[in-house]
Amino acid sequence: MKVDKVFCAIPEYRAWSTDYDVFVPETGSLELKQLKAARRFLIDINGWHLTHPEDGLFFEDGGTTGLNTTYATSDIARCFIEEKHFASFDWMLWWANDQTLHPSDVRLLIDCARRFEIPVIGGIVTTRKKPPLILAGTFDPEHPAEVRFFRRGIEIIDTDVSNKRTKKVEVFGGGGLIHRSVLEKFRPEENEGLAYFCYDKQTPSYDWRFFQRLKEKGIGAALQCGVIIHHWGLDEAGEEHGYNYFESPVFNVKDPKRFDNPEEWPKTLKPEESAVV
Repeated sequence: MKVDKVFCAIPEYRAWSTDYDVFVPETGSLELKQLKAARRFLIDINGWHLTHPEDGLFFEDGGTTGLNTTYATSDIARCFIEEKHFASFDWMLWWANDQTLHPSDVRLLIDCARRFEIPVIGGIVTTRKKPPLILAGTFDPEHPAEVRFFRRGIEIIDTDVSNKRTKKVEVFGGGGLIHRSVLEKFRPEENEGLAYFCYDKQTPSYDWRFFQRLKEKGIGAALQCGVIIHHWGLDEAGEEHGYNYFESPVFNVKDPKRFDNPEEWPKTLKPEESAVV
């Protein structure tokens, strides 16, 4: 079996960034909480080629470079493209240290990317709050800096998830797989000095801006609906919790003016007849 080498770009410093200071009213003090599931994931992927050789995956940590996430992500991407050691790595896993998926799902992402010839692909990530909202969609044609998010029951239905369907998107959140050929086209010297990941505009955020630039370059992106990513945080009780697609509210197709938990939905999620499916 051919082994795919995956370079892991996780910019936050791991020694503490998966910890949370939680205020405890009873004592009036801060209590340190650790996201143990996220830490376990980081350990698992480092040795995945030994424990699961059938997946044909070899992960290597891209290192960490500081607290400025935009700069750190760009610097890691630069290492991936410029350092000879990584010349045999085709994929960069752009990731966050508060997210997990089953490492075998990276095999599915790579296979789908090749099958559909789409060089940027991710799984379903949600916000880290209740109800969790899906972080994937299209850019609003009237407001290019805003994202028109996909909704459970409309753009994504549960059979898309169970059947592991791949859907085209213009943007997805939380990171995903990026083929080397894409980052080659983002070299600063070929883009008027812009970094691989940049904040050259006031809006959108640096990760959304990356997808804007993808669209400008005519590079496609996709969402593999069978890959469910857990976005870890603390629940109302202060306990570790992984928010995911299955907790997201279902849009009521019988009444297009109503969402479940409507007070939780941002303005850009309100239903429109022109919503792209």
